[in-house]
Formats: sequence, C-alpha cells, structure tokens
Amino acid sequence: MFFTKLGAAALLLAPVALAAPTTVSCARCDEVATGFASLNGGTTGGKGGRIVTATTHADLVKYAAMEEPLIIRVDGALTSEPRGFEIPIKSHKTIIGVGRNGAVVGGGFGIKNQKNIILRNLEVRDTYIPEDYNGKSKDWDGIQVDTGVNIWIDHCKFARMADGLIDLRKDTDYVTVSNNLLSEHNKAFGIGWTDNVISKVTINDNFFNSTNQRGPSADNL
Repeated sequence: MFFTKLGAAALLLAPVALAAPTTVSCARCDEVATGFASLNGGTTGGKGGRIVTATTHADLVKYAAMEEPLIIRVDGALTSEPRGFEIPIKSHKTIIGVGRNGAVVGGGFGIKNQKNIILRNLEVRDTYIPEDYNGKSKDWDGIQVDTGVNIWIDHCKFARMADGLIDLRKDTDYVTVSNNLLSEHNKAFGIGWTDNVISKVTINDNFFNSTNQRGPSADNL
C-alpha cells in the first residue's frame, strides 16, 4: 500500500571497498494516531525500538511476543499455523505490512491486557467456515482485543473470518480504527462484551463492503 523497503549502499574505504551494515527503514512508521488513540499519553507502538522483518508466520509470532518495543515489518502473505490462531501481541509494538504484500492468511491477532499497539497496512483474511455462516463454532477474529489500551488500527483490510473482523471487548479503551476496508463478512465490527462498557473508540473513514451486520455494533455502551 504505502510502505517501501530500503537498503544501505556500499561504504568505500581506500584501498578496500567494505559493505556498510545492512539497515532497514520503515517509511511512515513515525506517523501518529488521531482520535482517542492520541490521548492517554498517545499511541506510539514500537517507536524507539528495533526494526525487524517477519517473513514467516513463526517469525511474526516470535517478534509479537517479545517484551521489548519493536517495529515489526510483515513481508509477504504469512499463512497461519494452526488455522485460526490469533497471534498474541505484547505491549509497545508496531506491526506494519511491507508494500502491498503484508498479510496474515488463515489467522488473526489477539491483544489481551496489553497497551500501546499499532497495526497498519496489513491484510487479515480467510478463516471463514462455509457451513457456519453465523460464526458460532469458532471464535476466530481478525483482531480480538480484550481490555487493551491505546490501540491504533489503520489502513488494514479484513475479509472472510470465522467470527468477527474486529472485536473490541471487555473495556478496551483509547482506540482509533481508521481507513480500513472490512469486506465479505457477516459480523464485521463489534464493541462491548461486558456489563459496563467504558470504551472510548474513534471510528473514521472505514469502508464496509458486502457485510451483513455489526457495521459497527456497540452493546452496553
């Protein structure tokens, strides 16, 4: 979509040419969230941490689980193993797709009691079970957030999951969901799942295409 991969040029030292250490940049990773995700200290994700690149699903699972701040570049369509697995994301992470190719296929992401997380320029798709249109047999969401704080989901595509595309649950707070495409799905985007929801969520410039319900929905708000 809007991210490119850059490499370092060679560094020439007479009389021998030496290659400079390889560096990786992350275009637009310094952009900041608007809306509620900009409050409560802001949402910076992995800013200031290492920049790493995931080229396999196992790489992405490993990096997302680390305790340190990280900017994780997803390079390629990474197939989930097992199917339906929601990658747990620890606090202070930016997960961002490289170009038009960053995707998780057959799985999604899970955020449980974590904070300061950014997901951008990603495609999450294809855990849909044809014989279970209402998504009752599997709780396989594109992104499932339980009691998360300061979350920014931006410029992502979600399609054909087994349950919801985006579920913000259990008092998840200070969230911005912006510029996303949610498509080909029954239950698209839900907020709630608790008795006394206190969620503050900015929802702007998203497009719902061929969805049936929850566009979005909010219960107990």
